[in-house]
Amino acid sequence: MKKIMFAAALAASMIALGEVESGVVGYMNKAKVSGYNFACYGSMFLKPGQTSYSLAELQITGPTTKNIARMNYIQFFAAGNAARFDSARAYYYFGGKWWSRTGTTATNDPEVSDPSSVTMDAGIGFLACFPLATAKIVYAGEVITGDEKKIAIEKPSGVNFFVANNPSASDLTLDDITITGPSNKNIARMNYIQFFATGNAARFESSRSYYYFGGKWWSRTGTTATNDPEVSDPTTVSIPAGEGFLVCFPLATARLNFPTSL
Repeated sequence: MKKIMFAAALAASMIALGEVESGVVGYMNKAKVSGYNFACYGSMFLKPGQTSYSLAELQITGPTTKNIARMNYIQFFAAGNAARFDSARAYYYFGGKWWSRTGTTATNDPEVSDPSSVTMDAGIGFLACFPLATAKIVYAGEVITGDEKKIAIEKPSGVNFFVANNPSASDLTLDDITITGPSNKNIARMNYIQFFATGNAARFESSRSYYYFGGKWWSRTGTTATNDPEVSDPTTVSIPAGEGFLVCFPLATARLNFPTSL
């Protein structure tokens, strides 16, 4: 169950102080997805005037001990061309601090000395492992907006695979987003998105893999672009606010386009 609260009074006070020129300030709690221990999340909020967010703007609530907190962590993709999460970029939150999950136990995990240095561009997400039923990730800041009421997400430098999330702070469906860049359907098929499988493993589901071409979404379940079926009703593929998916963009010019929430 997600909870969105737009803090109008806070926004008004920040504008009065000259800290925000425009925008809506708020926060969101994202609980674990029912039936999953792993999911893809990302921020819908930024600090005013910024285009990226950091660990300093996030918290995880729920764990009551550091050992339990260590089991409820977030993790980022490794650089390179493989769909692989980086164990050196795994973090958890406890006692008002972020910790790097690089020790052998919670006792010798090092504290993240500067959480603001661990940054992600708007729309770039991460893996979340939340075996604890009460675990939630908390975001706060200004609602992300984009040019012409659209948020265009490019792949990070040096990777073909990454996690993207719905950054609009509104629940969307596949029908609300597009991919631009591919010039034919074969190239489009190589630039796709893919959702998690249900269950307790960090595994993406090949039957939930989609690409966009010719104004339509296609299911990447055939053997070639020629026999891939069209997604007959893209509105049935939901993308809740703050939740995300795997993106494979070998094409440098590929862009994932979301509408803004305002």
